[in-house]
Amino acid sequence: MPYHDKIELKRRLYELLAVERVADAEAGRGRVRGPKLTRTEIDDAVNAAYEADARFHQDIQTMGEEAIHWIEEHGGRGIVLAGRPYHNDPEINHALPELIASFGFAVLTEDSVAHLVKPERPIRVVDQWMFHSRLYAAARFVTMRNDLDLVQMNSFGCGLDALTTDQVQEILEASGKIYTVLKIDEVSNLGARASASAHSWPPSRTRPPSAPPWQRRPAMPFELGEASPVKPSVDAPVFATHKYALEAQRASKSAAFPKVSFTQEMKDAGYTILCPQMAPIHFDLIKEVFRAAGYNLELLPSTDRGAVEAGLRYVNNDICYPSILDTGQIMEAIESGRYDLSKTAVVITQTGGGCRATNYIALIRKALRDSGHPDIPVISLSAVKLDESNPGFKLTVPLLKACVYSVLFGDVMMQMLYRTRPYEAEEGAANELFEDFMERARRLAPNFTRSSFTKLSRQAITAFDTLPLTGEGTKPRVGVVGEILVKFHPTANNHVVDVIEAEGCEAVVPGLLDFFLYSMSNAQVQKDGLGSSAVTRATMDAAIGLVDWMRKPVDEMLERSDRFERPEPIAVMQEKARKILSLCNNMGEGWLLTAEMLDLIDHGAPNIICTQPFACLPNHVVGKAVIQELRRQHPRATSSPWITTPVRARSTSSTASSLPRSSVSRRLSRGLHWKRASKSDSGE
Repeated sequence: MPYHDKIELKRRLYELLAVERVADAEAGRGRVRGPKLTRTEIDDAVNAAYEADARFHQDIQTMGEEAIHWIEEHGGRGIVLAGRPYHNDPEINHALPELIASFGFAVLTEDSVAHLVKPERPIRVVDQWMFHSRLYAAARFVTMRNDLDLVQMNSFGCGLDALTTDQVQEILEASGKIYTVLKIDEVSNLGARASASAHSWPPSRTRPPSAPPWQRRPAMPFELGEASPVKPSVDAPVFATHKYALEAQRASKSAAFPKVSFTQEMKDAGYTILCPQMAPIHFDLIKEVFRAAGYNLELLPSTDRGAVEAGLRYVNNDICYPSILDTGQIMEAIESGRYDLSKTAVVITQTGGGCRATNYIALIRKALRDSGHPDIPVISLSAVKLDESNPGFKLTVPLLKACVYSVLFGDVMMQMLYRTRPYEAEEGAANELFEDFMERARRLAPNFTRSSFTKLSRQAITAFDTLPLTGEGTKPRVGVVGEILVKFHPTANNHVVDVIEAEGCEAVVPGLLDFFLYSMSNAQVQKDGLGSSAVTRATMDAAIGLVDWMRKPVDEMLERSDRFERPEPIAVMQEKARKILSLCNNMGEGWLLTAEMLDLIDHGAPNIICTQPFACLPNHVVGKAVIQELRRQHPRATSSPWITTPVRARSTSSTASSLPRSSVSRRLSRGLHWKRASKSDSGE
């Protein structure tokens, strides 16, 4: 439902309630009573709902002003208790508001004060979500008051919010305020909360440790404090209030984060640009494209456990594994001593969507600052316009074209290598043939044209088609899907392809290009559900058509091959996913992950390993959560194992991020679902 757009919401509600619901009833699916809803009635209802919503928010904001006014009049203190809407539930917040109030503090929510001041810009992170914006505004407001402090409630399941904890801390501590965060998760004791309470508030007012919140003793009688009256600061702004005239009591120090741009002079000087690894086969070619364009690009190692250790030191450990690994790769290189840091830059992709991948750049900048290197420029590689400026790094049409052909060729080579290597008659023959064609591709990649790409692909397909194999097609085919970095990066997935092949199976990994086609196709497939502009749809459709034209000759070769398969068009993948979930699932890998699992089943690979970062909620929804329905619709896959492996970063002393070989082997041989594994497997 397009709640963000009133006009689109009216249209969508009319379609659902007055058209589709009636059609379902006529087809025997449900029933409709009463007169048919008109578009005018729905429009009026939406208008009334928006007005009620506006009044509701104004009421909350007015109550926040009243609480602050009361604090000023009585010389009291207040706590802005910031959290998600679900933190209002007493079952979740463990009666924290009542506990704080029992000590004589006024308790305010972040949305009752966030309207009073705008968040500072620019800050270090990309401000992606409304709740995050309210948090930053509320934190800034608290820095302007002597009588307020902020306590943030955070839960691990909302991994997106791990980004906010560091940023709120930076805003508060820049102005000399203390930052407190309470992690509220599914735990059987309240030790963390109790210790925080005893540390933050006067021990004379704490309740007996054994008493539950609802049995606490009454608060001590209120006494007039010294905080009021306080002379307003002449340097601070007057707040945008509804009811009372509130003013700042103290000067707020800036928490703005200066961004270092990558200039043309830096490019001309030959700055080394560090690029974290993601997909070794594809990035090996893309590296050559950028080097030929004049960028001294240094692709970091594809297999390095030290990167995980470095990431854990510099990144909030509640953030998803890919962000830890990306940042860790860069920081390990920075600290290695191999580079002249006065002539070093970093490049990282930014998706521009709701995923934390948009904020990898913020995590890297924080790590560089914390390590004493805030002057190293971080380049944003993004297809959307964000608040970034790097005049020395430009994506030209020839460069983009060569990159697309490199990804296309990488997908072809990856499929052929994984298809033939488990059956090669001569050990090492597939790898040798692969390296031969990759070496040719490295030379051609910077100047790839449709003709040269097609010619090289034809030669590679012919060579792999005639490679001597034994027992071809006799081994179980195991598909690998998941979050894009964990799916392709050997360190992130603990060399899952090697594990599969070592256990006597054949690995099937869907290509990289489909992720970009999926992203471009969302404007069209979500037109009815969420709305999109005609210009965006036309642009994305044209881009998809261009990519299809670029790869059409190779697709036809793969279709004629007896050994290899052409990738399905993105429109076909959409229809496959539509049978399971809404195509409006567009966070992370979104509906594409589900489509890839269905495609693997259709192409003889019903054994699937779904690699998911532990804190990546969207991919749990479109990956692990759909398995039961997939199995119901595809009974022939019932005897095959579905292994969902949530990976997370741990130190090298832990094996939590590894994929146990013995566990995979037993499941592939017994055909067990992960959830139905024996008790002896529970530790793995």
